[in-house]
Amino acid sequence: MDNIQLTWRGFFYNHSGYAQASRGYVLGLDKLGIDIRIESVGGGMKKLNKKDYLKLTDLQKKPLDNHKKRILVLHNAPWGLDLENERRIYDYIIINIVFEPEPILNEWLPPLNAADAVWVPSTHNKDIFRNSGVKKPIYVIPHGVNLKTYNPVGDKISFSPGDEYFYFLTIAFWGSYRKAIRELLEVYWKEFSEKDKVCLLFKSGTAWFPNKEELINDIEKQKFKAVGSKKTAPVLVGLNNVTNEVMAKLYRSCHCYVLPSRGEGVGLPYMEAMACKKPCIATGWGGQTDFINDSNGFLLPYQLQQVDMKEPECRAYFRDYMRLAEPDKEQLANTMRYAYENREEVNQKGEKAYQDIKNWSWERSARNILEAVKEIISGS
Repeated sequence: MDNIQLTWRGFFYNHSGYAQASRGYVLGLDKLGIDIRIESVGGGMKKLNKKDYLKLTDLQKKPLDNHKKRILVLHNAPWGLDLENERRIYDYIIINIVFEPEPILNEWLPPLNAADAVWVPSTHNKDIFRNSGVKKPIYVIPHGVNLKTYNPVGDKISFSPGDEYFYFLTIAFWGSYRKAIRELLEVYWKEFSEKDKVCLLFKSGTAWFPNKEELINDIEKQKFKAVGSKKTAPVLVGLNNVTNEVMAKLYRSCHCYVLPSRGEGVGLPYMEAMACKKPCIATGWGGQTDFINDSNGFLLPYQLQQVDMKEPECRAYFRDYMRLAEPDKEQLANTMRYAYENREEVNQKGEKAYQDIKNWSWERSARNILEAVKEIISGS
């Protein structure tokens, strides 16, 4: 691979899953000694450790090498991609992309089929893209997890009401249709009363509710609509943007991660939870089914349904011809109750989750990239 140079164009410095994946892939490739440079798009506010930040800024300054085969990896949706102009600079163009519903956007098909190859992060996505009409070679390039940060050994966070409680953890933007976070809280409120020694830790983001008080007020309104004035088990809300190290403490502090998402291309928080020895309750449709199964977690039954175009999120990102998975809320309630009442089995599944996910490193992902690049070049 001495005769190639990879240019990775994507988000690097924000909180998005795309940025987290770009950092993981690129730093993994750099560790393998691959000649790689980056072109960062968008702004940034993610708190990165100094070593990674300096490495990324160095790679951003690296010039194109005109004496090598130049490969562009566009790690983003192909909006406005001028392939004719890019081919004046690059010998190969690869689109690295993720999508949740099925099928993909119709307008993506021309640029995807004009590229040399398409990379997706899960077998679930490979099937969706192929069934949607992508004809070019599709490679599964799995995501990884930073095992130095996300692991079972380390500090935890103590919460009130106390250590004797069973803690569920969920991470999502409040109001996200795709994440089904409102449905999760509704199930939790209906299933658990104040007599149950259980607590739901809800880590949201600041994109939609920059003020924590405003967020809590909206949650309380939703709770009253769902269960009235019933006294329920507590929900603890966190809204701050925190470092990966703090997130690892949060995973270690719970007993079980739960997110009945309607669709995931991968589901990085599931991987991070598993790396911290926590089993996951997840919908049985999506990229997470590559690594979550009934031996290391809990998969919920579902039905595929047309996306709800009354939801702002759907109008912004999806089309009325798309479908997502509707998780079985009754089974979600039963599964959460079962996990709460069977802590020993939860711990056993957590151990299995850790054993299964600890090989999913970003270095492994980087090696998959190298194999894909070799095949793409040799097949051209």
